[in-house]
Amino acid sequence: MRYGNNESVTFIQLLLRWLPTFLSFPLGGLLAQLALGPINNFWSAAISGAMVGALLGLSQWWALRPIGVTFDWAWATAVSMMIASPIAGLVTEFETSVVALATWGLVAGSLVGLGQFLTQRRGLVKSATWAVCVSATWALAWFISASVIVDAESSYAIFGSTGAIAATTLLSFAINPLLLKKN
Repeated sequence: MRYGNNESVTFIQLLLRWLPTFLSFPLGGLLAQLALGPINNFWSAAISGAMVGALLGLSQWWALRPIGVTFDWAWATAVSMMIASPIAGLVTEFETSVVALATWGLVAGSLVGLGQFLTQRRGLVKSATWAVCVSATWALAWFISASVIVDAESSYAIFGSTGAIAATTLLSFAINPLLLKKN
């Protein structure tokens, strides 16, 4: 079966484009860490969130554009992450325990997922489902990363590569029912 508006792409081809987007999580986190250091206040969270969100949004948009995902996905991810990170930080009081980081993932993931999907106008049920999927996978990704991070107190802007692999892989199962527009 083929999908897409501008290009013809199979589901397997789409997954091969999607899965490498996991790199944007640790790369965005590294850039934010180098630029701002620990994420421990409202402004560092907002700026780091925008940085990570921009890189993540652009890579995901690039991967999903053959199935009609518009560029709005990229800016919505950056803006949502810029808003979500300080909110998550305030909710968790910028703590770095496993529970706090998983909570950060729940909060940030729900806002990012909702922002991404609302720009695509695929319906309220699909929007809410995507937001729940992103929220759950980001919470799990933070849990996984927090369990293997030796220096969680460095207050990273986003989970690391182990969490990114899990989140990206798990979200790939939501692409078909929620994002694909069948011709």
